[in-house]
Amino acid sequence: YNIEDLGTYPLPNRTKTHLVLYSLFTHSPYFVNKYSSKRLDEILQRLINQWQPTAIHFDTICLTGFSNLLQPNIKNVASVNDSYTLTLDNEISNSHLGFWRKWYKRYQLKVVRKYELKTYQKFDVVHVVSQMDADALVSIGVNTEIAVIPNGVSHLIHPQNIQNNPGDLLFVAKLGSDNLS
Repeated sequence: YNIEDLGTYPLPNRTKTHLVLYSLFTHSPYFVNKYSSKRLDEILQRLINQWQPTAIHFDTICLTGFSNLLQPNIKNVASVNDSYTLTLDNEISNSHLGFWRKWYKRYQLKVVRKYELKTYQKFDVVHVVSQMDADALVSIGVNTEIAVIPNGVSHLIHPQNIQNNPGDLLFVAKLGSDNLS
């Protein structure tokens, strides 16, 4: 594989309050707005046009906001790990949030259900880490192929031998602690 380090791209400078208000006014998920970047969108579009990959792997739900880049001739994978609908539903049910935070989480739950349904339909396959997450997505109407892939990441795992493949993959991810997530 010929892997190119494309560097890191800082998130746009937005406060939590700005993100909350923007999410309310646009009826869009907070986490998608947090990672939204016109600069990164342009870079990814350029890379897709330049490399013509056979697949694009969007790692984490936050990056599915770039689904406008999907092209029908390229396989597209969303590795969202968890259904955010399920995460929010559990958080609302199992926590003692104050009135406004609970109201906002309930509002985001409605927004996220619509987002997950609409966005995941654009992908060829959606990866999740548990059957509960897969069931949550099916329950809101997602009918894209859903693959349950239990995972774990460890920086202690040694690099594996990788065989060359004639196809290319564009992997869109974010850095978290010692790991690429």
